[in-house]
Amino acid sequence: MTDLPSYTPHHQHTFFFSFIASNDGKLVSFHDSTYSWTLSLQRSALFLKGQGKERPIELFIEDTTPLCDGSTHHCAITTQEIGSQIFLDGYQCFSSTAHLMNDAKNGLQCFFLSNNTGIHTFNNQYSKKTLSPDEILALTPLPNPLIEFAAHTLSTADTSEVASLDTGSISLRYRVRGPGQCGTLLATSDGTQELMRIDIDSTGITYLATTSTLSSAQRKTDKKDNTQTFHAAGTWDDGNWHDIVLTVGHGAVRIYVNGYLESHLPGRPFFHTDTTSIVLGQDTYGKRLFGEVASAAIYSTTLNDAQIKHLSRIKPIRTVCLFDKGYNHSASYRIPALLTTTNGTLIAAADQRVTIPNDAPNGINLVMRRSSDNGVTWSDMATIVEYPGRDHQGAAATDISLINCADTGRIIALFDLFPGTIGQPQSTPGRGVTKEGLFELYDNDGNTFVWCKDGYARPTRHAQREDPRPHHREPRYLIAENGDVTSTDDDSGAIEGNVFLADSAPFHIASTSFLQMIYSDDDGHTWSQPRNLNHQVKDDWMDFLGTGPGRGIQIRHGKYAGRIVAPVYYSGKAPMEFICAVVYSDDNGETWHRGGGTDPMVATYEATVIERSDASLLMLMRNQHSLGKVATACSYNGGLTWSDIEFDPALPEIFSQPNAINVPCKTYPDRVIFANASQLMPYRGHGKLRLSHDGGKTWAASRTFNPAHYVYQCMTVLPDGTLGLLWERETQGLYFSVLPLSWFGISTEV
Repeated sequence: MTDLPSYTPHHQHTFFFSFIASNDGKLVSFHDSTYSWTLSLQRSALFLKGQGKERPIELFIEDTTPLCDGSTHHCAITTQEIGSQIFLDGYQCFSSTAHLMNDAKNGLQCFFLSNNTGIHTFNNQYSKKTLSPDEILALTPLPNPLIEFAAHTLSTADTSEVASLDTGSISLRYRVRGPGQCGTLLATSDGTQELMRIDIDSTGITYLATTSTLSSAQRKTDKKDNTQTFHAAGTWDDGNWHDIVLTVGHGAVRIYVNGYLESHLPGRPFFHTDTTSIVLGQDTYGKRLFGEVASAAIYSTTLNDAQIKHLSRIKPIRTVCLFDKGYNHSASYRIPALLTTTNGTLIAAADQRVTIPNDAPNGINLVMRRSSDNGVTWSDMATIVEYPGRDHQGAAATDISLINCADTGRIIALFDLFPGTIGQPQSTPGRGVTKEGLFELYDNDGNTFVWCKDGYARPTRHAQREDPRPHHREPRYLIAENGDVTSTDDDSGAIEGNVFLADSAPFHIASTSFLQMIYSDDDGHTWSQPRNLNHQVKDDWMDFLGTGPGRGIQIRHGKYAGRIVAPVYYSGKAPMEFICAVVYSDDNGETWHRGGGTDPMVATYEATVIERSDASLLMLMRNQHSLGKVATACSYNGGLTWSDIEFDPALPEIFSQPNAINVPCKTYPDRVIFANASQLMPYRGHGKLRLSHDGGKTWAASRTFNPAHYVYQCMTVLPDGTLGLLWERETQGLYFSVLPLSWFGISTEV
């Protein structure tokens, strides 16, 4: 991975310190003539609050919990032109668009370390440059174990000390001699029976432990099987060296392999107080591993994700924040869309939720930033679609889906429009537009009008008369592009209302959802005015039709090559009968059609589409099925019809938007990467990326990208062949990360 970029126009800063905490409180504060902020512990996680140059800052860095554990942690804060990054225990844990330190050449800089009771800060270092992630990792010590193994068994004194632990971590480095060879990596006993065991076999890593609350005597007399089993599925019997870290604490057993989380399972069995022996490379009955354990250690604390990555020498990932809470004075940003244009420019788009972070009904704008250097630097934010209103009264432009037309270079964006007070649950049936795509308008007396191309509102029966005959009365109302209504009877030009606001006089658009489109022919610098697509793709019975946000595709192979395809989903009166389909265009977005839908009884929602080399399409869908797996369907006619829905047993589904992307190469023309939030923890999280070499039929490798908060995402292949990922932590912000394909841990051809 390349380091975070250096910038010369502004001063750069890095502040590094260590701390030990047993309770919440202030860690460090900073102030000068422009900035002031405090980094503290709140609910055992990092919390940053203060005043930056551009705006107030209040960021709850929730993924860092728990830090009030009495062990040593290390923190670094860097700032540069693109924003600020926060590192915990050697790895970046958060980033923000906010600038946290003065960029003036002679600005006063004052740091204050905490002296709160229960918090000890020390080892502070300051640099007037932005240290790279690798440099910060080099400053960070490895976590200290309670016990290290020097032989295949622990001494009696060490065993007694370890036996008292009811939470903690175990690390092991091992290899077996080849596929199918297996055995026990670590085991414990009370002298009469086995209490705990960590095994490796062809199916993965298995942790077995008896209930720790039972005494030795109770286990002998209790006829029930009190063994709990925890499993991480995978192939780690390949003869290579692998690192395993098992943590127990905070209600869960976590199994990491080679620095990445593989299983997060509820439970808490660990060591027993009556443990008398702990052995490596065999079970307690003497049956030895078909391989070797090179090293092992036991920790008295539950190691966090960064500490475990450090143990496995994982190279840091470059991440920058593009949109976050407070940026451009907005409450929230959500729904990432990411695209590489024909010219190699990156476009990152999102919902800007200005006053409240909710879905529609809410005043929501569509915004974007551009990068021409593989995501190293980014333009300022630009608003590309904005409708009037605030809070739940405001109209919403939301859920953008980006598509690149390879032959023309045109960038197409599809999105949903909702008028004020209307969201998907409140939408009523109908298209809301004429057969030409003009907005229908309604007044409070039930009369209907049409917003004509010349800007006038005409009664429906007169809407075709753009130039009324002399004996016809001129239209009374003129509507501006933003929906503002003025009366032709009033020379003052006073605005009487706005058609996009439901309670606005004298009339408003239909209380339903609208699929709209904009496009750019200059690499995203400027965008067209929105135009309606409902008359082409929505039926009168539909309450709702909207995008599967993120990105669409242009078909590359076969009969339908050149067709633009974008996933949508829709519903009618039945509240749970949601249906997935695609809308498509064969003329670069001039006209659109809707293909056939999936089974309505499965209730499929947001979806993502990829193309296989045989020109078939695979759609992967969010759904409500009790199996809890991603729904899939195939189309062999460019999206016109879809096969019966199946559920991929390898892809967990927790009711969150998925994303997939083609990453073809000569060796693997059907290589695909799939990403989603894969586990309720109980929040939506455990963001995982999976690699397929056969178009999503099987999955060859997977990696946990963020084991905590993670919701929506969108991917693109960068001009240099690496993978760009724009992802979100719900209401906290949207972040851009760069991943080489080698990140998946296998040899890949780019």
